[in-house]
Amino acid sequence: MSTDGRQETGGQPTPETVEAAQREAGQPAEPARRIVRLAAENVKRLSAVEIEPDGNLVIVGGVNGAGKSSVLDSIMYALAGTRSIPTRPIRTGTDSGRIELDLDGDPPLKVIRRLSPSGGSLEIRNAEGFKASSPQKILDELCGKVAFDPLAFTRKSPRDQADALRELVGIDFSEVDAARKRLYEERAEVNRESKRLAAQIGAIEVPEGTPDEEGSVAALLEKLKGQEEENKALDRQGEKLKNMRLQEDARHRRIQTLRDRVDEIEAQMARLREEMARVGNAIGEEREALKGEVAAREALAEQVATSPRIDTSATEAEIAAAETVNTDVRRKQERKRLTDEYIGLCNESTGLSENIDEIDAHKAATLAEAEWPVDGLGFDAEGVTLNGLPFEQASSAEQLRVSVAMGLALNPTLRVLLIRDGSLLDAESLRIVAELAKERDGQVWLERVSEGSECSVVIEDGHVKDSHTTAAPAA
Repeated sequence: MSTDGRQETGGQPTPETVEAAQREAGQPAEPARRIVRLAAENVKRLSAVEIEPDGNLVIVGGVNGAGKSSVLDSIMYALAGTRSIPTRPIRTGTDSGRIELDLDGDPPLKVIRRLSPSGGSLEIRNAEGFKASSPQKILDELCGKVAFDPLAFTRKSPRDQADALRELVGIDFSEVDAARKRLYEERAEVNRESKRLAAQIGAIEVPEGTPDEEGSVAALLEKLKGQEEENKALDRQGEKLKNMRLQEDARHRRIQTLRDRVDEIEAQMARLREEMARVGNAIGEEREALKGEVAAREALAEQVATSPRIDTSATEAEIAAAETVNTDVRRKQERKRLTDEYIGLCNESTGLSENIDEIDAHKAATLAEAEWPVDGLGFDAEGVTLNGLPFEQASSAEQLRVSVAMGLALNPTLRVLLIRDGSLLDAESLRIVAELAKERDGQVWLERVSEGSECSVVIEDGHVKDSHTTAAPAA
């Protein structure tokens, strides 16, 4: 191939170089292409059909099993390549198949797909005799998502619909959505913890005027201990005084006994004089001892009488009050600790919210700059939205309009859509599809279980039975 993009033998420009040359020359890109002729032979249920569609909506009708789906499959096999071709695409009882697609445009192209058990071949030609060296590459550049089925899109899950829309507008929020989800979950955890701390703080009651530091209960206890020791010493002295009085009483009793004995002895003086003298001496000794004890008792009594007991009630009350105050202090300190932690969590939550807001702002800016196939279309974390509401809440007509518009936008160069469940569409829905196809300069091939007048082509037993387009048996 020469440097100007022409074949060295034929001198004709290749389709690969046409668009590049137009861009280099400042010319607009070529307009969208459509299928102007389809011929298929021995493809699935088809024997031989040739269809020249007229208009933007091509309704392929027929009963079940007639070969309607095979018409749409033929388009897929011809354009999408081997990835779309099943293992047995050839009609049962035959050993080869053939599909021809004529595409309008500048230059017009003919796509020839041959099918065989070994795989088949692909060929692209134009009217000047050019034959492409890389035909599938040309088709891949022409075809966006020719398999896009608007009805299938409406049945997708919201997540899959959002993925399709992201692919269409070229936006991938997977990383920022994951980051936002992590921040959201982290903020939720922080908020849960802050609420828990707030509840703890609210449950702690601290009397007004509670000091910030605890008082020394140990010093007060030591003071009380000293006072109690002094009182115990007084108690011991009192007990000693009591014992001395008991001893004094005992001695009085013994003296009385001795006096009685003296009287008895005096009566027996003659016989007991010697004994009386001994007893008299004993009395003298006892009197001396008693005299000393009385003196000691009187001194102790005076000491006890002059030493008042210490009142400990004030100290005991002070200890009780100190414990109460210290309990309040500890509660106050705990509330301050929890409050500081709560404030920290609130600040952390605010920071996380700011990060989430930045992500949301970035996403909003990205979405605002995107080129949407339908005004008001967008998506959020849950799925596709239309005018700010979930796509699934839109009416059936709105969903159909959006889906068809998306499909045509996905195929800007070859604006061909294939709708396989056309029987699900009522007359109003068919009208909407036709209007959109015409408005967007597209071509919609629609399969429908019907032989009515709305059908462009009716297939019967693998052949064209009736046609409102230009149709004839394949040569």
